Amino acid sequence: MRTLPGTGLAIVAALAIAGLSPPTVSAQEAGQTAACTARVLPAEVRANNAAYRLAITLSRPIGNAITFEPARDSGIKLAKPEDLPRAPMADESAPPPQPIGMANEGNRVTLWVSTVEAKAGTHAFTLIGPQGRCTGSLTVPPAG
Repeated sequence: MRTLPGTGLAIVAALAIAGLSPPTVSAQEAGQTAACTARVLPAEVRANNAAYRLAITLSRPIGNAITFEPARDSGIKLAKPEDLPRAPMADESAPPPQPIGMANEGNRVTLWVSTVEAKAGTHAFTLIGPQGRCTGSLTVPPAG
């Protein structure tokens, strides 16, 4: 399809004369692309713990298959399944619990992290899912 030069400008001018405005992105559409944040409880964890349970609420769901990416220099890592606590009555042949679990609501995550090598400070992390990514932070207080 071929258009004449200045046609787009003429259409915008005609809309302006008629008192109409060109289409814009709605607030709801804009909100869908807004940054996702992760609220962590507890927000502060002590160093030297092989498995620390975090309850995370995401500002919007990002899907069920989630990857945890801590800041490289934080020393915080995803806990190993064998380091997670087992239910008192669990059969030894039962598979170990997993370090990332999703609640049915889709915006709640249980995450087990290892702080054995964690450095003091406030560290950013990212949770990545098939429908987006969320960022949060976790604080490790100084030893003492």
